[in-house]
Amino acid sequence: MTVIECFEHDPIDNIATCLSLLPCKLVLIGEPEDLDATVERYRAVIKRRHLPITVEPKAVCRDDINEAVEIIAAVIKTGDECVIDLSGGDGVVLAAAGVAYERYKDRYPVTLQRIDAVSGVVEDCDGDGETEALSSPKVTVGELVALYGGSVKKDSQPSEELDVNAIAPLWNAVIRDATQWNRRVGALLEIERAAGVQRDDLCVEVDFGVVRAAIADYPDKRQRFDALIRDLEQCGVIAVASRAEGSFRYKYKTLFLRQCLSKEGNVLEYKTLFEARSLRKDGRRVFSDARMGVNIDWDGVIHRPVPGGVKDTKNEIDVMLMRGLTPVFISCKNGDIKEVELYKLHTVAARFGGERARKMLIATDFCPDSADVTMSLAQRAADMGILFVPNAAALTPQGWQDTFFKLIDE
Repeated sequence: MTVIECFEHDPIDNIATCLSLLPCKLVLIGEPEDLDATVERYRAVIKRRHLPITVEPKAVCRDDINEAVEIIAAVIKTGDECVIDLSGGDGVVLAAAGVAYERYKDRYPVTLQRIDAVSGVVEDCDGDGETEALSSPKVTVGELVALYGGSVKKDSQPSEELDVNAIAPLWNAVIRDATQWNRRVGALLEIERAAGVQRDDLCVEVDFGVVRAAIADYPDKRQRFDALIRDLEQCGVIAVASRAEGSFRYKYKTLFLRQCLSKEGNVLEYKTLFEARSLRKDGRRVFSDARMGVNIDWDGVIHRPVPGGVKDTKNEIDVMLMRGLTPVFISCKNGDIKEVELYKLHTVAARFGGERARKMLIATDFCPDSADVTMSLAQRAADMGILFVPNAAALTPQGWQDTFFKLIDE
């Protein structure tokens, strides 16, 4: 089987049918400048999946419908079963596809169809009552970014064996006093660094004499440190071995819980990720891929950090999800929120998710100085198509589910 695609700037429109039908050949028709980079991206994704699909570009001149008809006709006349995909594309090429189909439909095995990239449903466009489909297409977060010309830095993700229960003790500690959590974790991290503690150390010993001389505002930070240590001990995240005026020794229960405290906002990110992972509909996982801390390089080329060298344009998305072919970009905030955060989220989602991207800004407990600030931020988020969730601390398990379903319009 050969799939004939009319080039579309949103790569999801072009790759969806290919991943659904798994043809022997994908013929991509468009202008030369559009095809050069795009074809290599499609080939790379197909190669990583070990699929025996040949990608063949066919260049046409802008607005030359006769040339486009002849190119499509040549593919049809090979005699191979052809599916012309009408999921997006230039108007002239789509018109040419219709002309070629009408001209040769009675002599060669050719059909017209399109795929809804949101639902994955294949639609019959020629009225013959038949559609070809093997499965609902899906792409991973890494594949999505690659299709848009970027790359995702390889990193480790939380084990699939971990779920919301793994984060429950820390999440309960966060929501007891969300406004103080960031400051307390910041004090913990600064004091541990000053004491020479490594990020992966489970056993920690703090000499306060050393720490006092190494950090500013020691009395305030010591109070926050002590308050957090009490909470962590109470919820079972650490076990205190000894407590004295001049020193402190404690041990983290697991490396995972230790990692949850390696950054102020980590707990909300883990909570969001695990709630997304656990979401089910009709007994099946709603999100086909879920990652946190996604570091995106915009041009897909990682340059060496040398003096005077090329600087990489990068962004980190706190949580990224895939619902089949629908991408979800989530920014998690456990403190103050500036309007610039909305613009950053909107920009990255548009660049690497196209028009179908879903966006959410979620805060643990957003409490600005005035109601006007909340209303202004909420209105700006709505204008950008961003779902703003200001009170994750108050969400019940059902509330989390409802939030995600609202985000993906289900």
